Amino acid sequence: MQVKKEDKRNRILDVAIELFSTKGFENVSVSEIAKKAGVGKGTVYVYFPSKVDILKEAFLRVYLDLEDFLEEASRGGDVKRFARELGEYVVFKTRERMKLINAVHSSGIHYRELREKLMTKYDEILKRVHANLGSKLDFEEFYFRLSAVLMASFALSERFEERVGDFARRAVELLL
Repeated sequence: MQVKKEDKRNRILDVAIELFSTKGFENVSVSEIAKKAGVGKGTVYVYFPSKVDILKEAFLRVYLDLEDFLEEASRGGDVKRFARELGEYVVFKTRERMKLINAVHSSGIHYRELREKLMTKYDEILKRVHANLGSKLDFEEFYFRLSAVLMASFALSERFEERVGDFARRAVELLL
C-alpha cells in the first residue's frame, strides 16, 4: 500500500513540530526529521524547500489548530463551555506552542511577514467567536480581553502548568 503524499507531508510536519518544540530549531537537522518521519531526506525537500519552510508550515499548522479550536468551542454561544474547553486546550497544547513560537523567533525567519498574515486570520476568527458567543461587549473590548487571556495563559504555562487551565477558564468567565 502506497502512502499518500499528504500523509507523508503531514507526518513530516508532525515530527518537525515535535522536534522543534523539544530540541529547538537550531538543534534539529532535516536528516533527523526525515529519519524520525520514516522518509528519505530528499523526500523532505520534495515537500519543503528548506528547514525554515518546514518551521513556517509547522507554525502555521499550530496556529490553524488554535483557530479551529476557537471556532468549534464557541459554537452554540455557551460561555462557560467555551471557558472550560479553553482551559483544557491551554493545558494540553500550550507547551508545544510556546516552544514552537520560541523556535520561530530564534530561527531568524522573517517573523513579521508570517505574523502579519496570521493576525489577519486571527482578527477574522475572533469576530466569528464574538458572534458565536453572542458577547455583549463591543468587538474591540472582546478582542482585547480574550487576547489578554490567551497571552497570559501561554506565558504562565511554563511556571504554573498545573493551574494554567483553571486560570484560563476563570479569566474567560470573568472577562467575557
